[in-house]
Amino acid sequence: MAKIQQNIWFIFYVFVLFFLILFATLSYLNWKTIYKDYVITQENKVRLIADSTRSLFKTQETILNIVGSHVLEDKNYQSNPDAMMALNTTLLDNPSMDAIALVKPDGTMTSVSGGYDVTKFPNLIEQESSRDSFLATLKSHKMVFGRTYFKPIQQWIVSLRL
Repeated sequence: MAKIQQNIWFIFYVFVLFFLILFATLSYLNWKTIYKDYVITQENKVRLIADSTRSLFKTQETILNIVGSHVLEDKNYQSNPDAMMALNTTLLDNPSMDAIALVKPDGTMTSVSGGYDVTKFPNLIEQESSRDSFLATLKSHKMVFGRTYFKPIQQWIVSLRL
């Protein structure tokens, strides 16, 4: 009788061990499936956000190219009220932009829309923190994002070059 009882306990422990291993394996496989679904969902969200951001920047690039071409048609654009009106209208139509500044290749700002004072803005070549990115953007023929600043108007400034 002791032999049978010992065999029953052995069979019981084997079954318990088997079901624990089965449970652990099924739990792990279920976790892997959930994790994989989560990763795919997150990748899709990131892709959607990246595509939306790319579309927004492409739209802004197109708008700024059109406005820039319009402004630069007139050599006296700084004193041309129509040119400044075009800049201000662009800002009103695009609430994501607060101001548009025109900067000469020597780093000096010639005009800033939105009623900001040009004299409060530093020369982008003389200022050490903006020199390298400004010079790099001068070499490009596409929209380039420069360094982000928190400067004269006490707002975040992201420089773009078209």
